[in-house]
Amino acid sequence: MNQMLPVKTPTETKTITWDFSREASGSLSSPSLTKETITGIDPSAAGLTLSPPVASGSSVASLCQAGVDQCSYQIVCTVTDGAGQVHQSAVSLTVNSLG
Repeated sequence: MNQMLPVKTPTETKTITWDFSREASGSLSSPSLTKETITGIDPSAAGLTLSPPVASGSSVASLCQAGVDQCSYQIVCTVTDGAGQVHQSAVSLTVNSLG
């Protein structure tokens, strides 16, 4: 599943949350994030900054900063649940300046 997030500006900082409550059992561990540029010019998605992901209960959160104007990104969160199963969830985010 790929959830589309609201547009953010390059100067905004937003919290992104991935909810694994419908698919994961027990507590989550080993959260990791990968990112890629879907549209626009930002090689390796280097312009988008993500804080280290933090698992809490059945969700994972990360702060998202910066990004290149007119670029869309996909961010995939990977976690392991209490049963040892690996789960992934993706979000898409577009960065646009106001005006």
